[in-house]
Amino acid sequence: MRGTGVLAAQASGSADASRKRGSTAGAAVQNVNASSLGAGFVFDLFGGARRERQGARTSLESAKADLGTARLAWIAKLIDADSDARYDPLALTRQTVSSREETVRITREQREFGVVSEFDMAQAEALLAAARAELPGYEAQFEAQVFAIATLLNQPASSVQAQMRRGSRQPRSPGSSRAGLPADLLRNRPDLRSAE
Repeated sequence: MRGTGVLAAQASGSADASRKRGSTAGAAVQNVNASSLGAGFVFDLFGGARRERQGARTSLESAKADLGTARLAWIAKLIDADSDARYDPLALTRQTVSSREETVRITREQREFGVVSEFDMAQAEALLAAARAELPGYEAQFEAQVFAIATLLNQPASSVQAQMRRGSRQPRSPGSSRAGLPADLLRNRPDLRSAE
């Protein structure tokens, strides 16, 4: 049977220092220092040292894959918060409020001429009040997403808020993206590489 072992170097060392005083009065203080150093070679018959090195290498690769998983989760949260903040129902609701204010003004003028009833006037005012009531909730949602982005980027919320207030359109996914083979997609997932 052919051996698969290798020679593994081992080293050891120790040092000791102590201080002794003589038993008679006025005896001198004596310092004692001792040290030893040893080295040797062990024949690794069953490849244990090689297996330890392979295990350490595998643990390192697994840790790198775990880092990739954490990075993907961070990017996903950042994209999610950015998309939610850019989808701005505030602008639509403000347009709705101004449109309903105009409707109330026109309905009020028509009521003065007796064209519309009191019910129509009350209905127009109720729709305007409902649209105005939605504004604070949408404002709070926008602020929450801005603070989430600032936290994820580790930046002050005021600078992120100023940048997001400038506004831009909501991101769109490309229409002609090729996903590739399912097996390739699975191989690219760092959480699966870590599990392997």
